Amino acid sequence: MRMQIALVFICLMLAAPLPGQEESLVGRKAPDFSLPTMEGGGKMALKDYRGRVVVLDFWASWCTPSRKSLPRLSSLEEQFPELKILTVSLDDERDSARIFLRQLEVDLTVLHDPEKQLMESYQLTAMPTMMLIDRRGVVRWIQSGYRTGEVDSLVQQIQRLH
Repeated sequence: MRMQIALVFICLMLAAPLPGQEESLVGRKAPDFSLPTMEGGGKMALKDYRGRVVVLDFWASWCTPSRKSLPRLSSLEEQFPELKILTVSLDDERDSARIFLRQLEVDLTVLHDPEKQLMESYQLTAMPTMMLIDRRGVVRWIQSGYRTGEVDSLVQQIQRLH
């Protein structure tokens, strides 16, 4: 419960990144990870997608801005067939995330990180946080917190990688 309260604080109070924090990963290799899928059908690792452009999106069902950002991501894989979108739920309980996803009616690859392993390695300062990783596994763009037009900015960044 304390972890969830702390994450709610991050979501609500740190909607903008800390100065210099997000830039520290840009231009560097994205930390690899392996997480279980939301459906429980095994694990997926970031390294499985080397050679493809990847959008990595961190969210939680209790984070109101995630309700706006996730539906916008849903159509991008159709628009860019070489793109892989991996979303990471930081919910403690898998069922909370599942209910949230059903309400939003999104079709995304969802991984589950209830232990919050990736918060430190990806230096998350706000929720949601979206990252663009190039074909070599290098972080090229980060958006911390939700802003109107963020998906449009993401599309521009994706187009630059092609």
